[in-house]
Amino acid sequence: MTSEQEQWPAVVPYVEWHTGPRRTATFVMPSFGATTPPVVSVDGRQYLTYWGQVTFEIPADRAVHLSVHLEAEAIRGAASILVPPGDAVWLQYTVQKLGGRGSLALVAPPV
Repeated sequence: MTSEQEQWPAVVPYVEWHTGPRRTATFVMPSFGATTPPVVSVDGRQYLTYWGQVTFEIPADRAVHLSVHLEAEAIRGAASILVPPGDAVWLQYTVQKLGGRGSLALVAPPV
């Protein structure tokens, strides 16, 4: 998929084996002028995504490892977080600059 496609899935499904309850994790990733798309990882499975807002389905009954990085000639802007079991989460990804350090933080959903 490219960022020019007209439709993206509303929620990217959790593809690992899991029979328990699920919730969503929404990543807010404002573009800072980078042409390299962000890579989101959910429990180690990587997804080439796009700048903006992307929502993934994740298990609700256990902790989940989430991370984001930029991948070009090298991996840059890497950030990760282990979210505890619970309800839906919103995460803000920021990076200082293309070669800088990234951060991933839990934030309140927009109103």
